[in-house]
Amino acid sequence: MTVLAIELKTNMQMLKQILEDKPRRLVSDAVSNGFHVTGPQYWVYTWAELDPNADFMLKICLPVATFGNPHQESEFRLEKLPPFMHVSTEHLGSWELLGESYSKLMAQMTASDLKPSMVCREVYINCDFEKPENNRTEIQFGILN
Repeated sequence: MTVLAIELKTNMQMLKQILEDKPRRLVSDAVSNGFHVTGPQYWVYTWAELDPNADFMLKICLPVATFGNPHQESEFRLEKLPPFMHVSTEHLGSWELLGESYSKLMAQMTASDLKPSMVCREVYINCDFEKPENNRTEIQFGILN
């Protein structure tokens, strides 16, 4: 899938700052460049180690149809999001409770003898900042062959 993306090194404590700025600018950049948004945002998390307090790489992606060319000065870039072998679950409700859905998914992976990779994606199907109980997020946790 073709996406407009930005990749940042961050940690869980800094995510709130990123949430206040980058997603909005990503959408604005897509629209100003004449791209057609074709789906919800994907946030791709890549860890060097599975430690919730460690720094990680975060790629924020917006699927687009390329009917334009990005401005040279844009902080976002067009790229192809590669295929991703994963298991998934849907999280309904506040993102503050995402950890519970991750724990359940990890337990299912362990029970099925699946080995997690160091990459997961969150697909923000519906975001409701006024009523977080309406949020709908697909969690995709990478698995190793």
